[in-house]
Amino acid sequence: CPSATSCFAGGDYRQNPGNNKGMLLTLSGGTWSAVTAPLPANADPNPDAIVNGMSCPSATWCTAVGQYDSANVQYGLLLRWSGNTWTAIAAPVAAGSKVLTLDAVSCPSVTRCFAVGSQLDAFATQQPVMLTWSKKQWSVVNISLPPDAATDPQAVIGGVYCPAVRRCIAAGSYVDSA
Repeated sequence: CPSATSCFAGGDYRQNPGNNKGMLLTLSGGTWSAVTAPLPANADPNPDAIVNGMSCPSATWCTAVGQYDSANVQYGLLLRWSGNTWTAIAAPVAAGSKVLTLDAVSCPSVTRCFAVGSQLDAFATQQPVMLTWSKKQWSVVNISLPPDAATDPQAVIGGVYCPAVRRCIAAGSYVDSA
Protein backbone atom coordinates (compact mmCIF):
# COMPACT_ATOMS: atom_id res chain seq x y z
CA CYS A 1 0.00 0.00 0.00
CA PRO A 2 1.71 3.21 -1.11
CA SER A 3 -0.41 5.31 1.30
CA ALA A 4 -3.08 5.00 4.00
CA THR A 5 -5.80 5.76 1.44
CA SER A 6 -4.46 3.85 -1.57
CA CYS A 7 -3.83 0.13 -1.70
CA PHE A 8 -3.66 -2.66 -4.28
CA ALA A 9 -3.91 -6.47 -4.13
CA GLY A 10 -4.07 -9.37 -6.55
CA GLY A 11 -5.07 -13.01 -6.78
CA ASP A 12 -7.49 -15.08 -8.80
CA TYR A 13 -11.07 -16.30 -8.89
CA ARG A 14 -12.83 -19.25 -10.51
CA GLN A 15 -15.01 -18.44 -13.51
CA ASN A 16 -17.99 -20.79 -13.56
CA PRO A 17 -17.54 -22.86 -15.67
CA GLY A 18 -13.94 -22.44 -16.73
CA ASN A 19 -10.49 -21.68 -15.50
CA ASN A 20 -9.11 -19.23 -12.97
CA LYS A 21 -9.06 -15.55 -13.90
CA GLY A 22 -6.48 -13.11 -12.57
CA MET A 23 -7.96 -10.49 -10.24
CA LEU A 24 -6.75 -6.99 -9.35
CA LEU A 25 -8.15 -5.08 -6.36
CA THR A 26 -7.88 -1.34 -5.71
CA LEU A 27 -8.67 0.58 -2.52
CA SER A 28 -9.76 4.14 -3.21
CA GLY A 29 -11.92 6.42 -1.08
CA GLY A 30 -12.30 3.68 1.54
CA THR A 31 -13.85 1.21 -0.93
CA TRP A 32 -12.31 -1.85 -2.56
CA SER A 33 -13.08 -2.56 -6.22
CA ALA A 34 -12.10 -5.62 -8.25
CA VAL A 35 -11.41 -6.11 -11.96
CA THR A 36 -10.31 -9.07 -14.04
CA ALA A 37 -6.62 -8.77 -14.87
CA PRO A 38 -5.95 -7.95 -18.53
CA LEU A 39 -3.85 -10.47 -20.45
CA PRO A 40 -1.44 -10.19 -23.38
CA ALA A 41 -2.75 -10.72 -26.92
CA ASN A 42 -1.34 -14.27 -27.14
CA ALA A 43 -3.45 -15.56 -24.20
CA ASP A 44 -6.01 -18.31 -24.86
CA PRO A 45 -9.67 -17.18 -24.93
CA ASN A 46 -10.24 -18.93 -21.58
CA PRO A 47 -6.77 -19.00 -19.98
CA ASP A 48 -5.91 -20.12 -16.51
CA ALA A 49 -4.41 -16.94 -14.98
CA ILE A 50 -3.30 -15.78 -11.55
CA VAL A 51 -1.72 -12.68 -10.01
CA ASN A 52 0.92 -13.84 -7.49
CA GLY A 53 2.67 -10.68 -6.36
CA MET A 54 2.55 -6.90 -6.47
CA SER A 55 4.75 -3.91 -5.63
CA CYS A 56 3.52 -0.30 -5.64
CA PRO A 57 6.09 2.45 -5.01
CA SER A 58 3.39 5.09 -5.59
CA ALA A 59 -0.39 5.39 -5.91
CA THR A 60 -0.01 5.90 -9.66
CA TRP A 61 2.59 3.20 -10.42
CA CYS A 62 2.35 -0.52 -9.58
CA THR A 63 3.72 -3.72 -11.01
CA ALA A 64 2.02 -7.08 -10.56
CA VAL A 65 3.30 -10.52 -11.64
CA GLY A 66 1.83 -13.96 -12.20
CA GLN A 67 1.20 -16.37 -15.04
CA TYR A 68 -1.31 -17.35 -17.72
CA ASP A 69 -1.77 -20.15 -20.26
CA SER A 70 -1.70 -20.03 -24.03
CA ALA A 71 -1.80 -23.16 -26.23
CA ASN A 72 -1.08 -25.30 -23.13
CA VAL A 73 2.10 -23.36 -22.35
CA GLN A 74 2.48 -21.26 -19.22
CA TYR A 75 3.78 -17.71 -19.64
CA GLY A 76 4.92 -15.16 -17.11
CA LEU A 77 2.53 -12.24 -16.70
CA LEU A 78 3.63 -8.65 -16.09
CA LEU A 79 0.97 -6.05 -15.26
CA ARG A 80 1.49 -2.29 -14.93
CA TRP A 81 -0.80 0.22 -13.19
CA SER A 82 -0.37 3.73 -14.58
CA GLY A 83 -2.74 5.63 -12.29
CA ASN A 84 -6.02 4.56 -13.88
CA THR A 85 -5.39 1.55 -16.14
CA TRP A 86 -3.80 -1.89 -15.86
CA THR A 87 -1.90 -3.08 -18.95
CA ALA A 88 -0.42 -6.54 -19.54
CA ILE A 89 2.62 -7.91 -21.33
CA ALA A 90 4.13 -11.36 -21.61
CA ALA A 91 7.34 -11.69 -19.61
CA PRO A 92 10.58 -12.21 -21.53
CA VAL A 93 12.08 -15.69 -21.22
CA ALA A 94 15.64 -16.93 -21.37
CA ALA A 95 16.70 -18.54 -24.65
CA GLY A 96 15.42 -22.11 -24.83
CA SER A 97 13.00 -21.78 -21.90
CA LYS A 98 9.43 -23.00 -22.33
CA VAL A 99 7.41 -22.34 -19.21
CA LEU A 100 7.65 -19.34 -16.91
CA THR A 101 6.04 -18.62 -13.54
CA LEU A 102 6.52 -15.31 -11.73
CA ASP A 103 5.92 -15.48 -7.98
CA ALA A 104 7.03 -12.14 -6.53
CA VAL A 105 8.09 -8.62 -7.47
CA SER A 106 9.74 -5.72 -5.66
CA CYS A 107 9.97 -2.18 -7.04
CA PRO A 108 12.13 0.16 -4.97
CA SER A 109 11.26 2.99 -7.41
CA VAL A 110 9.18 3.65 -10.51
CA THR A 111 12.30 3.13 -12.64
CA ARG A 112 13.51 -0.19 -11.19
CA CYS A 113 11.81 -3.53 -10.42
CA PHE A 114 12.86 -7.13 -9.88
CA ALA A 115 10.52 -10.06 -10.57
CA VAL A 116 11.34 -13.66 -9.60
CA GLY A 117 10.05 -17.18 -10.09
CA SER A 118 10.99 -20.29 -12.07
CA GLN A 119 11.23 -21.53 -15.64
CA LEU A 120 11.64 -24.81 -17.49
CA ASP A 121 14.78 -24.76 -19.62
CA ALA A 122 15.34 -26.56 -22.94
CA PHE A 123 15.92 -29.83 -21.02
CA ALA A 124 12.67 -29.42 -19.01
CA THR A 125 14.57 -28.81 -15.77
CA GLN A 126 13.19 -26.22 -13.37
CA GLN A 127 15.56 -23.27 -13.07
CA PRO A 128 15.30 -20.01 -11.10
CA VAL A 129 14.40 -16.85 -13.00
CA MET A 130 14.86 -13.16 -12.28
CA LEU A 131 13.71 -10.28 -14.47
CA THR A 132 14.63 -6.64 -14.06
CA TRP A 133 12.77 -3.50 -15.15
CA SER A 134 15.17 -0.75 -16.14
CA LYS A 135 15.22 1.85 -18.91
CA LYS A 136 11.50 1.16 -19.56
CA GLN A 137 11.96 -2.52 -20.46
CA TRP A 138 12.07 -5.95 -18.84
CA SER A 139 15.13 -8.17 -19.30
CA VAL A 140 16.30 -11.56 -18.05
CA VAL A 141 19.02 -11.66 -15.37
CA ASN A 142 21.35 -14.67 -15.42
CA ILE A 143 21.17 -16.59 -12.14
CA SER A 144 23.87 -19.03 -11.06
CA LEU A 145 23.08 -21.93 -8.75
CA PRO A 146 25.47 -23.10 -6.03
CA PRO A 147 28.08 -25.65 -7.22
CA ASP A 148 26.34 -28.53 -5.38
CA ALA A 149 23.06 -28.16 -7.35
CA ALA A 150 21.58 -31.34 -8.81
CA THR A 151 21.34 -31.88 -12.57
CA ASP A 152 17.59 -31.24 -12.20
CA PRO A 153 17.74 -28.67 -9.38
CA GLN A 154 13.98 -27.95 -9.23
CA ALA A 155 15.06 -24.41 -8.39
CA VAL A 156 12.79 -21.46 -7.75
CA ILE A 157 13.18 -17.96 -6.37
CA GLY A 158 10.01 -17.45 -4.36
CA GLY A 159 10.55 -14.03 -2.85
CA VAL A 160 12.37 -10.76 -3.42
CA TYR A 161 12.60 -7.56 -1.38
CA CYS A 162 14.37 -4.40 -2.54
CA PRO A 163 14.40 -1.60 0.06
CA ALA A 164 16.59 0.50 -2.27
CA VAL A 165 17.47 0.56 -5.98
CA ARG A 166 20.91 -1.01 -5.37
CA ARG A 167 19.96 -3.28 -2.48
CA CYS A 168 17.88 -6.44 -2.90
CA ILE A 169 17.48 -9.77 -1.17
CA ALA A 170 15.99 -12.78 -2.95
CA ALA A 171 15.23 -16.19 -1.47
CA GLY A 172 14.39 -19.55 -2.94
CA SER A 173 15.25 -23.21 -2.96
CA TYR A 174 16.98 -25.90 -5.01
CA VAL A 175 17.75 -29.60 -4.82
CA ASP A 176 21.41 -30.42 -4.28
CA SER A 177 23.34 -33.30 -5.82
CA ALA A 178 23.21 -35.33 -2.61
